[in-house]
Amino acid sequence: MTLKKLNDRRKSDMLTLTDQAVELSFISAGQFIAQDRWVHPERVIDSFELIYITQGPVHLAEDGSLPFTAQSGELLLLRPQRRHRGTDSSPAGTAFYWVHFDLSDPGFLGSTGPQLVSGETAALAPLFRQLLNYANSPFYPAYTRDLALGLILAEVNQTKPEPGRHSALLNRCLEWVRINSDRRLTVEAVAQQFSYHPDYLSRLLRRYTGLPLKQYLDQRHLEYVKARLLNGNESVKELAAALGYTNENQFNHYFNYHEGLTPVQYRERFTRTHLNKA
Repeated sequence: MTLKKLNDRRKSDMLTLTDQAVELSFISAGQFIAQDRWVHPERVIDSFELIYITQGPVHLAEDGSLPFTAQSGELLLLRPQRRHRGTDSSPAGTAFYWVHFDLSDPGFLGSTGPQLVSGETAALAPLFRQLLNYANSPFYPAYTRDLALGLILAEVNQTKPEPGRHSALLNRCLEWVRINSDRRLTVEAVAQQFSYHPDYLSRLLRRYTGLPLKQYLDQRHLEYVKARLLNGNESVKELAAALGYTNENQFNHYFNYHEGLTPVQYRERFTRTHLNKA
């Protein structure tokens, strides 16, 4: 997806998603952490808000819709000029990233009501941290915030696999990999789980994702690891043990081999943020 810089509008340069003819503009972003039990305030906002839950649940309702609950790892999209409110309290420690933005075509993000998005969202944590780093640093030009926002929306609005006779198997496989991405999976383990030959599954996955199965497994595991590094407070040693690595050195070697930097270096890469609390 190509992003094109346009004239300076509102609080940052507005960008065009040129293949969709959709203009977007970053307004503000931050990270919320509840210190005590918390209920989302009742309000009406004049922009889109995208919320990525890192520690849930969050209970909300919007005018004209039924109440819903967003859990950890889920995304919530709220639309402008709609009254929304909390319907129940969330525990201390509830946390999420949030970003407000303008969008010229509301239909670009789907239905006209509030949306709850689940699935492969682990890749969003580094993108949100990158957005906050750009937004809270004096060294980056304003348009970098729109670029980072565009990457987040592209991830949210990513193309789903084409329907076909293999789509049911593919979707089961992708979902199983997603919920087990907290550990290093092997091609053989996935093949055994679904009773198919490893070569067949690898070809099928490559056809729809562009990646061979081994590379896809590493990618999903690394997305999970990076989300834990950015959102958690555990030490690298503790994280390595929780993820099933033999020791911290093995974890460091694996991460450095794929990312070109150590877990500590990655964690310190995006240090600037904007926090708000209840």
